[in-house]
Amino acid sequence: MLNDFVVPQLDQVFQRQRRGVFRRAWWAHDGAPAHGAIVVRDRLQALFGPRIIALHQPHEWPARSPDLTPCDFFLWGTLKDVVFSTPPVDLNDLRARLTDAVDSVRQDQQMIRRAVRDMERRCEVCIQRNGGHVEGPGP
Repeated sequence: MLNDFVVPQLDQVFQRQRRGVFRRAWWAHDGAPAHGAIVVRDRLQALFGPRIIALHQPHEWPARSPDLTPCDFFLWGTLKDVVFSTPPVDLNDLRARLTDAVDSVRQDQQMIRRAVRDMERRCEVCIQRNGGHVEGPGP
């Protein structure tokens, strides 16, 4: 998936942007066990060098720290609410609902802007808390 989908997609995005952006980009990696396989880590290091934020990397991302990950604090919950508002009838219904939910998020620019603003706010709170959790009571 990394070689067949992610890297080509990143190449397309960065080709539309200024030259050299890819060499300055950072990769924020989640903690899924399969994503930590040596072959995956080696490929990411070849692409991003030291610009990787993940467990067992020079820039570690704390375990169970979804506070700054938009997919965790925004996307998955939003999709789940839409897809499972009523139980899916079968696998085809589930697929159709998920596709529709992703399309609706993609087309809702205001929702995306709110998520970006919330990401900025979360970064500020994280800095204020010296890297502490964003959600929940402060120190």
